[in-house]
Amino acid sequence: MTRIISGRLRGLSIAVPPAGTRPTTDRVREALFSAIVSRVDLEGAAVLDLFAGSGALGLEAVSRGADIAWFVEENARAVACLKTNTAGLGSLSSSSPVRATIKRAALPGAVGGPCPVPGGFHVVLADPPYDRSGAHDEPVLQALLDGGWLAPDALVVWERSKRDPAVRWPEGFEVEFERTYGETAVEMARPVDTV
Repeated sequence: MTRIISGRLRGLSIAVPPAGTRPTTDRVREALFSAIVSRVDLEGAAVLDLFAGSGALGLEAVSRGADIAWFVEENARAVACLKTNTAGLGSLSSSSPVRATIKRAALPGAVGGPCPVPGGFHVVLADPPYDRSGAHDEPVLQALLDGGWLAPDALVVWERSKRDPAVRWPEGFEVEFERTYGETAVEMARPVDTV
């Protein structure tokens, strides 16, 4: 069991699937969100959590003010945990309820086509299985760009094993942050106008 570390849901227990996922540790999540909130105002933001697993990253963003959270996960057991973990989010605030959507699908296909959120997502959190991280980075990132899934000032966060090669950011992204926390490496980039 893991918990939300900060914000309006602080201390909330998060169910974790019995196998097949690797939740981001509290230490890494705390450092990660410290870096995110120094770059993006999460209040009212739309967040996309790819390879969501338990949804801990997206839920941490909701706890810190995001109003829209989309979770994409292909593992059936993880989706069941996501449903448990997101139940009740709509009643967090009577003035602006949180809208959580769970999509069971494989990537990059799950982000093919036009963005379902007007204006795009402000933050994208991607935490693929370490053994498959390199197979997903470039196609998923390109699909996000091509489909207009990113707000103009979006921050894309990619988590991987420090043993894996660096993320292959396609043309149209500018990397602005790279850190290693134990076994975990994190890269952050923003879309840039390439015209």
